[in-house]
Formats: sequence, structure tokens, C-alpha cells
Amino acid sequence: MNKETISAHQTGVLAGILLFTLKMTSLPSILYKYNGTGALISVVVVITLNVLFLWLVVWVKQKYSNISMYDLLKAKLGTFITKFLYILFFSFFFLKLLLMICDSYSFLKDVADEEITLITVLICFLPIIATLAYSGIRNIGRTSEFFLPFIILSLVTAIAFSIVPITSFDFGSLTKDGFGGFFNSIFRPSFWTGDLFAILIFLDKIDLKKGKIKNMFFPLITMAVVFVGLYILYYILYQETSIFHVNIINDVVQYAIGTSKGWHMDFFAIVVFMINIYLQGAILLYCANECLKKTINFDCNGITLSAIIIALVATDFLYLTDYLSYIAFAENVLCYFSAITILLVPLLLIIIVLTKKRKSDERT
Repeated sequence: MNKETISAHQTGVLAGILLFTLKMTSLPSILYKYNGTGALISVVVVITLNVLFLWLVVWVKQKYSNISMYDLLKAKLGTFITKFLYILFFSFFFLKLLLMICDSYSFLKDVADEEITLITVLICFLPIIATLAYSGIRNIGRTSEFFLPFIILSLVTAIAFSIVPITSFDFGSLTKDGFGGFFNSIFRPSFWTGDLFAILIFLDKIDLKKGKIKNMFFPLITMAVVFVGLYILYYILYQETSIFHVNIINDVVQYAIGTSKGWHMDFFAIVVFMINIYLQGAILLYCANECLKKTINFDCNGITLSAIIIALVATDFLYLTDYLSYIAFAENVLCYFSAITILLVPLLLIIIVLTKKRKSDERT
């Protein structure tokens, strides 16, 4: 059977998009709340864990080159446990999509029009990500690959024009409240991290040719470097007031030299944010749809995607009218769900691969 595939480079681009997007809004202020300017350490730790997770994906792919994640888990854990896990995975992606809609709503109210309504955001957001998700992971990968240079160039440009004379570069203490502050800065915002987990859902569609592994890591590391640079600038600019700023990608250009001269550098921030939101939204919706189809044994993209979209709209209007309430919910409740998922899945994969290796050794 012919399957749509994505290259190692496209996989790396998707990993970079997943790493970056949800961390451009409310995450920096939450990190600062728990760990002060030492949040930069937390950011570096999160990036390192994401890179290690991508290595784990490569390791699993090399051991099980053509099998899907669902079939791999089913073979090792049985149908019932696998379906239960896929229900958890679907919930993970669905809740992430809700967070993304919340972030988009807050961002657009802040930078575009404070009178904008939730229904306007949904009309602008859902049809595009649904179309991309329906077109398949290969088209999402190609689209992301096309936009990556523009994303990087725009971010670097925004950072360059945001550098202003600063009287103090003092970052303060590297940690706030000792180890407790560092731990909370990793655990409490965990629902904003772990996005690379999505790659496992289309594991069988990755075309990982010999000698191409480095192509997978280059886009991710490039985005990570820009990401860290953006956070450094953000904390230098705002320091103690960082806790009150919830749109990092826009706030770093508020005092840009170019903006003060009428260059409107915030244009780059707005465009980059919207491109990333559409691309990551499409990835998450695609993964949620794949999980739903596997769970209910119903392979019809149009119907399952429509069901997810309807559920998103209904949930938005019933429960997400207050953006800050969902942020608090993610920070204080969903952190447990995401932390368990992010820890459980890599552990399962490591056990599965090591078990396969041990059995191979016994046969020889």
C-alpha cells in the first residue's frame, strides 16, 4: 500500500514548528512567575528534552522502520490498552487545540482589534487548519518547509530591530525559590511543552534515509537558537514586569527602534505568529483526527474532522469564553495530565526497543 511520506528535513521543520508556536504567548510570564529570570534555564532544559525526544523517535524508527505507532503499541500491549492510550492521545491534542485557540484569541485582541470576537477567530482559524489537516501530513510538511525561511528571517529581523539601549543587563538570581522554583517552572507549564509527541502519530510516514538524520535536527536546532535568543531579549527588556506580558512575540518589538520611527516592525511578529499558529494547528488537528479514527475504527477523514471541529466550537462557546480561566486550568490541572503523558510515552518506547534488542540477542 502506498503511503504519503515526509522527508527527514520536513520532519525536522515540523519539530521546529511544534517546539516554537505555543511558547510565544503566555508561557514566558508563567515561567517567570515560578523561576524569575532563571526561567531561561528552564527553557534550555525543555529544549534539550525535546532534542532528546527527537533522538528517541529516530531510535524507534530505526528499529521499527515501517510500522505505525498504533500497530507497534497494539503488538506489544494489546488492542484494549492501545485504544485507551489513543483516547488519552486524542484528549492531549484536542486540549492543545483549545489552548491554541485561546492564545490566538488573546493575541489578536491585544495586537489587532480589542473588539474582535471568538467567532471571528474560529472562522479565520478552523477552516484553514481543517483544510491543511485533511490534505495530509505530507502537504503540511511541504507547507511548513516553504514557510520556514520566512519565519526565521522575520524573527531575526524583529529581534534585531528590538535591541534598545538598556541600562542594566542584570538577570538577577539564576533560580527563584531554589530547586522548588526550578521544578515548578518545568512542571506547572508542562502543558505548553511536549508538542514533539505529535511526531509519533505519523511515525510510519517518516522517510528516514541513511545519512539524512542530520537533516532532521538542523531545522529544530535553528528554531531552538532563535527561540532562546527571543527569550533572552524578552527577559532583558521586561525583567520584573515579565510576569505581566503574555505575548512574547509581539512584546519584544513594542520598544523597537524601527517601530518608533514608523517602521511598524510588529508586522513581522504578527505574521510569524499567525503562520506558526496555522501550521501547528494543522499538525495537532491531523494527529487528533488520526487518534480518533484509530480509536473508533472509522477511516473517513471528512466525517471525523467535522466531528472534531464541531466539538472544538461547542467547547469554545460553552467553556472558553474566559481566556485566563483556561490558562489557569492548564497551569494547575492539565499540567498533571501532560506530565504523565510526556513521561509515559517515552518510557514505553524505551522499554519496547530494549525488549526487542534483548530478544534479538537471545535468538543469536
